[in-house]
Amino acid sequence: MAHQAKSAIVGLGYSAIGKVYGRTGTSFALEAIKNAMDDAGLKKDEVDGLLIQHGITPCIGLGLQNAGAFKNLRLVNHMNAMGATPATMVQYATMAINEGLATNVVCVFADVPLRDPNAGAGASMFGARDRKIGRAHV
Repeated sequence: MAHQAKSAIVGLGYSAIGKVYGRTGTSFALEAIKNAMDDAGLKKDEVDGLLIQHGITPCIGLGLQNAGAFKNLRLVNHMNAMGATPATMVQYATMAINEGLATNVVCVFADVPLRDPNAGAGASMFGARDRKIGRAHV
């Protein structure tokens, strides 16, 4: 008997990537979510699940649902499984869809380690002189 999939990744979105200053994690995340919804052909009111993870800076959290004006969410979770979080998010979304808890789940990661254009991310967070980039993807 062949396995019939009940869920699939249908959209991909990302925000500006690189040495991007002056933006919040929320703005990166919402840009990535919009791009993913456009890619999938979904409207905001069709999204009923939101799984969130921030990077090394705590730049997004459960308030993202309000900032993004998501009104039909039945599933919201701020997840952290360290390096395994992206795979865990997909598993969690798949289980939610298979069990009827949600139909369209957004999985989003955002980080904004750069604060000062003249200092690296390490200097911004830890006083070191490392360089990192700000980014978000869904």
